[in-house]
This record gives sequence, C-alpha cells and structure tokens, in this order.
Amino acid sequence: MSEATSIEIPSTALCDRVAVLTEEGLELESRVLAFAREAGDVGRTFDAEAEALDELALERVAVRCGLGVLHALVERMADALTDLAEPACDRRAAA
Repeated sequence: MSEATSIEIPSTALCDRVAVLTEEGLELESRVLAFAREAGDVGRTFDAEAEALDELALERVAVRCGLGVLHALVERMADALTDLAEPACDRRAAA
C-alpha cells in the first residue's frame, strides 16, 4: 500500500505533456481566433452579396464558392472543441 501512496500524481511525464500542449495551444489559439474572424467576415460578405437571390440561386452560389465546405469544417472544429471541453466541465462539477 505504501507504494501506491508514493506515486507522484500528476506524474512528471503528464506535467510535461500538459506544458507542451499548452504551448502549442497558445500558438494555435491565435490562428483559430483569426480563422474564426475571417470565416465570420466571409459569411457576412456572402450574405450581403447574395441578399437578393432566391433560395435555389442562393444554394447554387454557396456550392459554387465552397461555402458548404467551409461551414462543415467550422462545425467539425466546433464539435471537437466542445467534446473536449465537456468532460473537463463534468470533472469540475463532480469535484
């Protein structure tokens, strides 16, 4: 039983991994935030340019410019980050 109590928690290896991921995350955060701003601007510009189009024409031009692909990419990124954040929230609630 004394062996179990002498184990370092969190381990040095885990702390090192957290430090590396944090550093990478800080770099990624600025790129993601810039991407989000640009994607929002693209969406608003598309809406302004396509304002007068009917539903069918709107769908055609959205496909032609690749807006659906961009939207799907944003959704996958949002889902991945949400899935990552939810367990952390659950752990805090349990504490």
